[in-house]
Amino acid sequence: LSESLVDFMVRVGAKVHPGIVNPVWLAPVVSALENREPSKVVISTPPQHGKTRTIIYGLLWRMIRDPGRYAYVTYEQGRSDEISLEAQTIMREAGYEPEGRLDRWRAAGSTIRFGSVRGPLTGYGIDKLLVIDDPVKDAVDASSPTMRRRNVEWLQTVGGPRTHPSASIVIVQTRWHPEDLAGNRIAAGWRDINLPAINDRGAALWPAGRPLASLEEQRREFGEFFFAPLVQ
Repeated sequence: LSESLVDFMVRVGAKVHPGIVNPVWLAPVVSALENREPSKVVISTPPQHGKTRTIIYGLLWRMIRDPGRYAYVTYEQGRSDEISLEAQTIMREAGYEPEGRLDRWRAAGSTIRFGSVRGPLTGYGIDKLLVIDDPVKDAVDASSPTMRRRNVEWLQTVGGPRTHPSASIVIVQTRWHPEDLAGNRIAAGWRDINLPAINDRGAALWPAGRPLASLEEQRREFGEFFFAPLVQ
């Protein structure tokens, strides 16, 4: 049980995700998932940098070491179910058998719900960790004031009220709009961590997986209007 999250990822993931490595470029995400002190944090990440996989391993690592009630929420239930299925596979590889339905199961003395920012958490209290992973599906949703308002209202009326004082809420998402859920919570005073794909010194966040030349090609191809919020 003294195994770190990164060591857990590499050991268990060797069979589930061959070639998995320590996601050093996502160190703030790892730190937020390992932290057992109640906190509210927003982490902005570029797409296709491994954040969801890191989140899955982080949730399971916590469930094993800090038994309680957890929840994972994303933009739609279908996507959440996919994540749940992957998480069950990892949990079995770790030596624990999940019991329950795809959207709610228990293992290692903990329970977890998998849902969406459109769905309920009726009757379920979260006393450890609520992770909201990419609450926005695409640019269409992000451009809709109605959809942005619904995400904020879900957190205010469903997700937030279901968390106990001992629980943390971590939002990890690619940014699409200044007034998306992450922007709303940053304005409310939550801790803000931004991980741009290219830092101020011109270096790539994840050189091995997303080299600088590839990122600059994306910038030229899709334009700064989309590159700046999504990737930076």
